[in-house]
Amino acid sequence: RELVVIAGFGKTDVWQSRRTKSWRLAMLKSLILAASLTFAFAGATLADDMKVEPMKCDDAAMMKVEKDVMAMDAANKDHMKMGMDELAMAKDSMKAKKDDDCAMHLGKAAMESMSKM
Repeated sequence: RELVVIAGFGKTDVWQSRRTKSWRLAMLKSLILAASLTFAFAGATLADDMKVEPMKCDDAAMMKVEKDVMAMDAANKDHMKMGMDELAMAKDSMKAKKDDDCAMHLGKAAMESMSKM
């Protein structure tokens, strides 16, 4: 068993074996791996939360989202405008009988009405 000396200035010498160093290196690698996996899964979860869920395209949902968008405060002016634009596109899609497009735009308008910033 070979020992490596680390000199301490004015202190007593500290002895460490190569085995201890390899153990520390293995622990450091495990810690880095665990941290990177945590960030990877957290990123995937956040991306999943940001996904826009399509809503059912009917008059009741349209009125609810419109009420929510109109109830936004003045601090959210940009989100309110984007919500109104999405709502207008949803209404146009509803008139054109494009239910998938209508539901998508209605979902985006609902997400804008829930924005806090």
